[in-house]
Amino acid sequence: MLTTPVRSHHDNVLSSELSDAMIVTSSENAILQDLRRRLVTANTPAVHSPRFARINILKPWIPEADPLLTKPQRRSHRNIVLLTQLAISFVVLLINIILLAKSIGRERGLTATYGQYFEGDCDKVKEYNMWLHLGINIVSTILLGASNYCAQILVAPTRREVDTAHAKGDWFDIGVHSFRNVCRIPWKRRVVWAFLVVSSILLHLMWNSAIFSASPVSLYSIGMVTNDFANDTKPWIFSETYPWFQNLNAMRANISRLERLNGTECMERYVDAIYGMKDLIVVAANITMHDGFAKPPNVNDSSLVDLRVSLFKSEWPLANAWVCSAFWNPPHWLPDKVCNKDFMKTHAREWTYRQLIFRETNRGQEHPADYAHSNYFKIDYCLSDGDESSELSKKCALRFSPIILTLVCVINLVKCICIGYVALMNFDTELVQAKVKHDGEKRDNRSDRHSRSSRLKMSLLNSWNKLKQPADIPYQAISNVTLGDIICSFLIHENPHTIASYQTQQSLLDHIHPLHKRSIIGTTRDLVVPKEKLWFHTVKRRRWLWTYSLVFLFIIILVGLNVLWAMEYRRIGLPQDSASIVRQGLGTFQRYTYIPWATGREDASQSQKFFLATFSANVLQLFANGLLLLITRIMTTMLVAQEWNAFIFRRTALRVSHPRGLQRSSYFLSMPLDFGIPLVVGKALLQWLLSQSIFVVQSSQFSTPDLVRRPERDASIVGYSPLGLILTLVLAVVLFATPFILGLKRIIAPNRSQPSTGDMAVEEGYDTMSERLARYPMPMVGTCSAAISAACHKHPDDIDAHLMPVTWGFVWDDPNEKITNSTCLNGRFCFTTAIDVEWPKPETE
Repeated sequence: MLTTPVRSHHDNVLSSELSDAMIVTSSENAILQDLRRRLVTANTPAVHSPRFARINILKPWIPEADPLLTKPQRRSHRNIVLLTQLAISFVVLLINIILLAKSIGRERGLTATYGQYFEGDCDKVKEYNMWLHLGINIVSTILLGASNYCAQILVAPTRREVDTAHAKGDWFDIGVHSFRNVCRIPWKRRVVWAFLVVSSILLHLMWNSAIFSASPVSLYSIGMVTNDFANDTKPWIFSETYPWFQNLNAMRANISRLERLNGTECMERYVDAIYGMKDLIVVAANITMHDGFAKPPNVNDSSLVDLRVSLFKSEWPLANAWVCSAFWNPPHWLPDKVCNKDFMKTHAREWTYRQLIFRETNRGQEHPADYAHSNYFKIDYCLSDGDESSELSKKCALRFSPIILTLVCVINLVKCICIGYVALMNFDTELVQAKVKHDGEKRDNRSDRHSRSSRLKMSLLNSWNKLKQPADIPYQAISNVTLGDIICSFLIHENPHTIASYQTQQSLLDHIHPLHKRSIIGTTRDLVVPKEKLWFHTVKRRRWLWTYSLVFLFIIILVGLNVLWAMEYRRIGLPQDSASIVRQGLGTFQRYTYIPWATGREDASQSQKFFLATFSANVLQLFANGLLLLITRIMTTMLVAQEWNAFIFRRTALRVSHPRGLQRSSYFLSMPLDFGIPLVVGKALLQWLLSQSIFVVQSSQFSTPDLVRRPERDASIVGYSPLGLILTLVLAVVLFATPFILGLKRIIAPNRSQPSTGDMAVEEGYDTMSERLARYPMPMVGTCSAAISAACHKHPDDIDAHLMPVTWGFVWDDPNEKITNSTCLNGRFCFTTAIDVEWPKPETE
């Protein structure tokens, strides 16, 4: 129940009235900031001031207020932004097509799995790989940003759809990328939206693996022989027919050309090298041919005791593991500690080779389950076929996947088509508005200023209108993307289903059964004394709970990955101090920093392993970007609520997609630039760090005796960077904690440390403006179109409200006939340009 309100003060001088109506803050458009100065300096005679602001009164002193003169803001129109997004997507497509064409045209080792850009110094390849991935993530962020921009426009309802929903007791979400709206939009837009979303998912799963590095690896043979092998005249027999084994007999026949290394020298050369090493004969110190350790199918008195190859396909980072065979943990042939020079130097004098003996089974190969026992042989010296490590250090390669690059181009083309559809869909509306503008220019005798452009526009319009349905109503066909869009639409054309429900809040409608919503929309709500609210309260609890449950899971995964690498480093004896981690570098592959199970079974094909590695390396990219969309939704909802509530503190121009006159522009849809730009930068940085934390790396294998390329034995694995994982965790915590911290801000009362803006007088009965406004906040409508509509039933005489800076408050229908009792109130709460905005007080006060 309301009692007689206290009336605010106002002047009868036109310039003072206009000044009070148009006060803005420094954060708004520069045109509006200059408004007060122009009004004060204008030589305006004192006349009786109208109750509401009028465009025809402002135009002589403020030309920018004329809605027909929108050239300064034309670049921020939605269609201009959409054409910019379309141009960006085509530029990205052109870049991808050129990259694919030049990549395939090189014809350097091109296979179905990969092609090669160049071979070179390993440090140079690492640097190129890092910067190329930074470029990929910047380009992908731009393309995906354009895609998300269009996806939000597609789910934004037209006025016709909003009116239909309200008539059924339903509503749309406004100003956010709402999955709720997807089920309520026409099927054509729904299909285009689905193409945009699915294409984004596919890009997240593959784009970062389109380019990757390859490390050179030497595939060489190790023959363990007795100390009297020189007396053995029989050739060694090998059960395997691999060509790299055959060189051992040739080495044996020409021992004089081999390089003799004592045990320490041999260990130091081979322990830290995974490339450049050649075939090796290891001579035992404590066994002879007659001790019966000959390797089958050789006869018992053969000098060949054991035979190994330096690496398997998927275990190529551990090519030197045989050096530490004495420390293997059977039945697996991998060391428990890192096999490097620091670990082995304490065992150089007692360097021992371990031979694993397996039971004969029908498996056809050595299998851990068939392990029986071990034999230990002390090493005396080695005979090496040479060292080509300096040559192979220049054989690192920068590679690409032709299949992924082709898919990226196809997906990019799909996005271009979808973005073009959205631009064309909105271009129709822009042409209708251009026609209205042209008619206004003709009425105002301004055709001489834009005669050439107007004739061109009308020529296009005449051709276009032949294809248009004459029954189309422009305002009903416009998508309402931002909060300002829907407020502007409701101020021009009221929605009859929400009249007299100015206190309706989204929280009320959310808890009503769908069958009863129609009776709630349109019902007058009592004025209540509100409680202080935070940004946190503008988002539904279940959305907070659902989103941050997934965020918590993502953080747990990152923490788990960091714990796993720390445990692995501790187990194998690698240093974990910060200096050592930083020294390893970002996105740099280390021999022990890979995930062996991420590429599936050992017998999988080369292509299968590559694409499994690609999926494993990029699945966190998809998860992270899904979370960023949810976080963006929360931030957008809070910022929409803040933008909404700002109308009660000061007179503010509407921020719309098609700005006219004094209306403000919108580049980031519902997110201001000061929030949108940091969020976009944070997204790109998180994607790049993830690409440098978990990544695909391949081997470039060379086999003895001549270190020829063996592309059929190249293998893909998933590597990780401890420094990248740490930085990703830190950035993820900062990004995902930001909305929660912002949620602690107060949304109802203004900042008490700031002085009053003076746009509304301090009224009787209240000590400060902050106290008065805190008692009467705007209804918390969230993003609900019905609740927004309820607050937008303007006074019939306020015809230019949608074009002017407005505030929200109580306006008498007729200030000379005020009626207040328990059943009737001759006024309304609404957006208005009125100079006599008032604030009723509850009768209990």
